Amino acid sequence: MELETPKLGKFSYTEADKFHAPSGLLGFSDEKNFIYHTTKNIEPFIWLQCEDNLDFSLLLLDPRLCKPDFSLEMNRSQLPDLNLEEND
Repeated sequence: MELETPKLGKFSYTEADKFHAPSGLLGFSDEKNFIYHTTKNIEPFIWLQCEDNLDFSLLLLDPRLCKPDFSLEMNRSQLPDLNLEEND
């Protein structure tokens, strides 16, 4: 599949690159459907491109690259919204 955005231009993606946030992201409740996108020239960064609003994208970085002992604590009620299980 392909998507063309004002910021990132045209790029290809697969179904595995898609991310759905049923309640939206914190501070962005209207944006629910995203695509992870990266290229060699921006690694280790990853773009999180919104499918619902092509003008909206976030630049991400795995926090463990900056802080190897990073951990995130969540309660069980948050797991279904992220499509995660306890061991993920």
